[in-house]
Amino acid sequence: MPLKIADLNWMHVADHLTRDDRAVVPLGSVEQHAHLSLATDVLLAERVAVEAAEPLGAVVFPVVAYGMVPCPPAVPGGVRLGGRPLPPVAGRGPVTTPVAEGRRRRIDGL
Repeated sequence: MPLKIADLNWMHVADHLTRDDRAVVPLGSVEQHAHLSLATDVLLAERVAVEAAEPLGAVVFPVVAYGMVPCPPAVPGGVRLGGRPLPPVAGRGPVTTPVAEGRRRRIDGL
């Protein structure tokens, strides 16, 4: 069974982190895909993250669903943030989160 942060409370996370401190942050976007859902990238990112993390026992954070999207601004329902990638998720540095006892852990995006 996948360990999704959305299904856990902070005490469950703290307990799990005593055994394993790995976590996955899936990255997706809301953009056009012809006749498919605007959330196609979000849905696929979560599925890949869960399937990759499950055999490892890593926790999976909710999908970061907004970022730089190369779609035209006039696409109804598409969302894009600025013209540059978000630094923590673009390979320029790790995302960190306080998880237990005030320590910070590294979280790698997928």
